[in-house]
Amino acid sequence: MTPSNEGTSFMLTSAERKKILRDFNNTLRPFDKHLSLVHLIQERVRMAPESVALVFQQESLSYQQLDEKSNQWAYYLQQAGVATGCLVAFCLPSSIEKIVCMLAILKAGAAYVPLDTNLPKARLEYMLKDAQAPVLITSVRFEANFAAYNGRTLLVDDDTTAAALRSLPKDYTLPPVTPDSLMYVMYTSGTTGKPKGVMVEHEQVTNFMQCYGNYLQIDATTRALQYTSTGFDASAADLWLPLVAGAALYLYPDNRITGEALWRFIKEHEITALPFISPSVLATLPVSESCGKLQVICVGGEACPEPLMKKWKDRVRLVNGYGPTEAVILVSSFVYDDAHPAATIGRPNANSSFYILDANMQVVPIGETGELYIGGAQVARGYWGLPELTREKFITNPFATEEEIKNNWRRMYQSGDLARYLPDGNVEFLGRNDTQVKIRGVRIELSEVENVLSGLPGIVQAVVIVQEDKYDERTLLACVVHREGKLRGERLQQVTQEVRKALQLELPAQMIPSAFLFLEKLPVNTHGKIDKQALNLGSREVIEAIFPDGVGFHECEQVIKAIWSEVLQQKEISVTDNFFELGGHSILITQVYKRLPAIFRAKVTLPELFDHVTVEALAAKIRAGLTGDEKLMDGEADDNYLLKDIYLSPDIEIEGTIDPESVSNPKNIFLTGATGFVGCHLLAELLTSTAADIYCLVRAADEKAALERIRGVFKANRIPDEQFAESRIKPVTGDLTQYQLGIADEQFDMLCDIIDVIYHSGSSVSYIEPYNYMKGSNIGGLNEIIRLASARKLKCLALLSTVGVFAWESYDTQQYFKAEDDSLMQGLKYLRKDMGYAKTKWVMEQILALAASKGLPTVLFRLGFVMCHSETGANGLDQLWSMLVRNCIANKAYPLVVGIKEELVTVDYVCKAMVHITKQPNAIGRKFHLTPRVEEDVDWIEFFTRLKENFGFDLEALRYRDWMELWENNEEDIFYPYLSLFTDEIQGGRSLVEVYQNSYHFHCDNTLAFLKGSGITPSKITDEVITAYLHFLGIPVPGKAVKP
Repeated sequence: MTPSNEGTSFMLTSAERKKILRDFNNTLRPFDKHLSLVHLIQERVRMAPESVALVFQQESLSYQQLDEKSNQWAYYLQQAGVATGCLVAFCLPSSIEKIVCMLAILKAGAAYVPLDTNLPKARLEYMLKDAQAPVLITSVRFEANFAAYNGRTLLVDDDTTAAALRSLPKDYTLPPVTPDSLMYVMYTSGTTGKPKGVMVEHEQVTNFMQCYGNYLQIDATTRALQYTSTGFDASAADLWLPLVAGAALYLYPDNRITGEALWRFIKEHEITALPFISPSVLATLPVSESCGKLQVICVGGEACPEPLMKKWKDRVRLVNGYGPTEAVILVSSFVYDDAHPAATIGRPNANSSFYILDANMQVVPIGETGELYIGGAQVARGYWGLPELTREKFITNPFATEEEIKNNWRRMYQSGDLARYLPDGNVEFLGRNDTQVKIRGVRIELSEVENVLSGLPGIVQAVVIVQEDKYDERTLLACVVHREGKLRGERLQQVTQEVRKALQLELPAQMIPSAFLFLEKLPVNTHGKIDKQALNLGSREVIEAIFPDGVGFHECEQVIKAIWSEVLQQKEISVTDNFFELGGHSILITQVYKRLPAIFRAKVTLPELFDHVTVEALAAKIRAGLTGDEKLMDGEADDNYLLKDIYLSPDIEIEGTIDPESVSNPKNIFLTGATGFVGCHLLAELLTSTAADIYCLVRAADEKAALERIRGVFKANRIPDEQFAESRIKPVTGDLTQYQLGIADEQFDMLCDIIDVIYHSGSSVSYIEPYNYMKGSNIGGLNEIIRLASARKLKCLALLSTVGVFAWESYDTQQYFKAEDDSLMQGLKYLRKDMGYAKTKWVMEQILALAASKGLPTVLFRLGFVMCHSETGANGLDQLWSMLVRNCIANKAYPLVVGIKEELVTVDYVCKAMVHITKQPNAIGRKFHLTPRVEEDVDWIEFFTRLKENFGFDLEALRYRDWMELWENNEEDIFYPYLSLFTDEIQGGRSLVEVYQNSYHFHCDNTLAFLKGSGITPSKITDEVITAYLHFLGIPVPGKAVKP
């Protein structure tokens, strides 16, 4: 994108030039450039030493304590060899210790280099090597990332460090620091294929601090939120600015967690100011609730959409902050109003200046588009170790005033941003003039990704473009020419994996393209330039280009037939043959899916293969995806098919009222799923905690066979014999998929008359089968259960569901918590790409709500992942979690996937809680989460880390793709049939497993309230529980014998 007036210079009158160059830039204000940031904070220490400076979780520091601790660290740094003017790097998570160390670095006269803990190891190593920092501050947790570092490493959580700090004095004499002394080096995306460090001096930050605090109205009464990563230049706005103002600064624990959790943090801590937050994060906060004490928000880092601006501008003082790293933090600001465009960035800060110039470096008139250049006190020193790039981007300011020259503000920075003057002197931002883009608030230099790609072995040419899907999510698409020309079949898959793996070693996650297209050549336009418009996943040219030789666009059938023939070991296959009738099964269909060309797999999921069981049908499905022909797509192309299934059978009538006594002291209970893992334990609990007879629906030839099935399940799950009260177990042969559950009229009527409470635990469970395969037993079955619950007399119906009904909506909402009464509708669009099982449970909950609205007494339980029994370790051996554990132990590795929380609970807790709650009549109409307490939740990484550290298992933490390579081609691996969950790209280049990263924590407030005083508490996955679990699985614990 270039200015619309490229090659043109406008003739301006002297009055117009004066207005633009002098009046609009009349920003000169006095400030003491000799006061550094440290001096400004020390003034606050002097004025209010006991005032709260920092708050992190349960810890806080006063300004006096912050001063003393940072003084001790400054001494410690000097002892470690830190001298005035040198660089000190740090890689630390959000914590008070990090802020103390940052301030200490400045007190020691050094400059800090922030390294974000979430960056890839290779990128961290490059930045550290490039900065040549002689000292690194990190923690034990991150020390392994810097094994190749040759400098001095200081660990904040090391006993030696703690002992040394305690012995050091708390007072400190600052070394001399001049205005042009280096304060920090901040690394940003670079055009050379490597990140570049921007050098920022004390004077530039001091100017910002002395003008911006007043603009944001931050003072000693403010409670400010520190949210932004310290690896991002704008973090100085929400870190140092509040401390300079004497405010109380609340550190947010994890800036990857947004939405409801962030909003709750803001309200619970009575935050009054958000000194900096990106519009993408702001968009996750609810606008329907009161703002509490929140008064001011400054947004920046990317353009703020107008609808978002309008939602917030009348609720708080909403400030639009603008400023590239090279112009230090934020160099202009504007309070949103109705009279200006949403992209208005205001006027430059005090002692700063804006120039909007054409391609000939001439000033453009008001209203015309040009490139924005920035001058004045906040222009950074330049790029670390890149003098030529510094000279190119930081140029002599031909418009500098005498005062600017006197203050040595002689340069201006070429921002690469397009802008225009508004008549009142404010500036409107119009986008980028180069290859930088913003994806989820992160600035990405497309040329950097292209340069890294082009440097890989075998890559002849590469171009990276931005794609937007129908949900307006932006992703990167890499179009690559390989020296081997057209890549085919397994070679195509192999090279794609190699390229993706190589990029993961060099670039952060947000810079990895979501898709790769290997082309014979890149298309060009009439000017001989690469035609990026032709490079998109929907273009026929691209689709044709990535098909192997001999496989034309209309020859999908031949490809599929060849794969079927290989997998089924049959030579003759017709396009109308049914895969399963030819001997296929779930494992073989996984093999078929794995062998499909990558472009085919991009258009069909493994579960959809169950719905398209002929060559003809599967080819049509794939072709529809390639062409975008909605007429050829199946009924799951939108969300309507789920909504259409929310209904009650028309002959079901719900009338009457329920006797509370029949709920609290039921005489007869109807239970489904008694032969399942949860169901058999629920039966045991009902036999223990009630005096009722339990009628159990079981698929069996007769009642005797049904009873034996139940007895066998009890034995397999090590449920004590004394709990098998045979006289009270009443088997009922039937089937959830049948009318009246397959029960004869006379028996069905009898049950309608005597049953008091129904526990519906039974359902079809599969991780890969599609929705339609489970629809009959799960959705149809619930309708028949409701028929039983409503006929002849009302009965209380307790339905077992799953927290999986919320799908992976946290991927977009960036919320942290889900409450029991939160709506399910927000997650509907995400369900379309989730497991069929989760879809059926979502529909079942909607049907239950429909029945409840008509008067049916209902109780809804959403279960976390029921891992095992806390004492016996009993578990479902075919559970996904059990298979994951066995896979990781067998392969001696586990994946580094962040924040995937399965909500692991024990079956004994779940069953005790359900029975206790259901017996309380006031539970009717409520929803209950049977999940761990938030603070006791265990995610994947924590679980496998405990297996390694507490149990001695040989387990290596690998990047997700590296872990996948250990088993994805091993058809004997226990996980192989479920490969699609880990490989199918469903959103932004990520698989279903990957989009569940940073998944929700689930509040269980209703559950805790109803369990109060019962002695039943949410289960904890302790080492004792894990030990029992492993014993039941038959997995030897290193150095320990396995119990029989």
